[in-house]
Amino acid sequence: MDEHPFLYHIVLTLHNSRTSRRMYKLGIRTGPVHYLKIEDEIELTAIIKSILVEENIPCYAYNVCRDHVHMVIESTDSELSNTIKVIKGKSAFMYNRSKDIEGAFWSQKFFSADLDNWKIVGPDLSRFSKRDSYFRNAVNYIRNNREKHGLPESEELNELISSFVISSEWI
Repeated sequence: MDEHPFLYHIVLTLHNSRTSRRMYKLGIRTGPVHYLKIEDEIELTAIIKSILVEENIPCYAYNVCRDHVHMVIESTDSELSNTIKVIKGKSAFMYNRSKDIEGAFWSQKFFSADLDNWKIVGPDLSRFSKRDSYFRNAVNYIRNNREKHGLPESEELNELISSFVISSEWI
């Protein structure tokens, strides 16, 4: 039996940019965070785009905000961890190499939310369930995330994102 893909809201955070409740309770302090400048966000986005295209990973929403990335991607449940491993591993390697830096880039964990009953069963956008509130909310949240964090808009970044995110103008 073939496993159907689902849509997942994924959040990747930069190394040391978040302190978990467990770390706080144990008194573990993070080190410095390498916050991304707009030119770094554009470069990282171009790298992630190349990986998504190369690995044939459909992306329905994307944004980058100084120390984290949001995206909605398509994956089967059994392949999700490996898909994220590929995205994080390749992007960290490529970004660090381009900046001639070493060390951890992403935090170890990632956040994922299965977007309800978004079982993908067809070849076009009509394949989505009409119970779309989770998907619609996730896409809108991601689209507005830079504004939420008080970050400036960038036409170059927006054009780059538009070049690989599957249009969701129907939302």
